[in-house]
Amino acid sequence: MRVKPPGSGAPPVDETSGATGPTGPTGVGTPEGAPAVAATSGAQATGTADAVAEVARKLRAGEITPREAVELLIDDAVSRQVGHATADRPALADELKDILRRYTETDPYLSSKVRRLGKP
Repeated sequence: MRVKPPGSGAPPVDETSGATGPTGPTGVGTPEGAPAVAATSGAQATGTADAVAEVARKLRAGEITPREAVELLIDDAVSRQVGHATADRPALADELKDILRRYTETDPYLSSKVRRLGKP
């Protein structure tokens, strides 16, 4: 690879030459009948941590059993994660909850986690 000597190539750009950038479109307006664009809002907490924290608090306080904790977490997950898809189909939501319950009972990893919930 050959290195060019100094001074060859394009001249350096003078940053103070007074050049201006684009000024933006002209003559552009809101189309007739188009709704106004609403301002954005700040980020909101999802409530996920709150729901899980509340179940954990109740479990530690002895207010609920490990099985009830699992039920609460399944109900929360189904309503929060797929609630929009099952809102008008309660039978589908019930079937999904039933499948998740069976997984917690038959899957070795999940069932061991559920068993450990009741231990200090």
